Amino acid sequence: MADKFIRSVQEHLANSYGISAARRMGPPGTIRAVRKFLKTIDLASVAAGGAPSYLQTLDRLTEDLRRALPWGGKRWGTARKALNLFFRDAVYNHFLRERFALGRLERALEVPLDSLVGRGLRSEAEGHELPRWQTVKGLTPAQSAAFQRVADRVAKRERVARVHLDLKYWQRDTEM
Repeated sequence: MADKFIRSVQEHLANSYGISAARRMGPPGTIRAVRKFLKTIDLASVAAGGAPSYLQTLDRLTEDLRRALPWGGKRWGTARKALNLFFRDAVYNHFLRERFALGRLERALEVPLDSLVGRGLRSEAEGHELPRWQTVKGLTPAQSAAFQRVADRVAKRERVARVHLDLKYWQRDTEM
């Protein structure tokens, strides 16, 4: 498949990051900065390291995106959610998944955290010790890690990758 087409697919995916995902996440220019950054991600490099190095790569990209956000909005949680949504959607996209063998990253992907997912994880038997959900903007690496650990345990019980739990908590009235 032509590189130009694949590039267009990635740009389309980056442009889909919008108002609903970024509501109250930062000052004007946040969505534009996120989209610009997502378009520059080298998916081949991310996939090349496979699952063992994915979280280290995600941490680096989170910090890079955080620095690229506009003044007054340089928040770790905002950057992490944008990246988690982007990588989830890239894995869900047939063309990107096939071209970059993104399926091998699926089990390493984090569930994108927001209030629905945070409350959903807290409501699970595995999540009874989680702190009350605050905000994505205020999310710290340590808080995120705690929610992701619970997501790991729930995902194992549900027999899915934790990234897919987003579907469960956004569609509370349906079973996975």
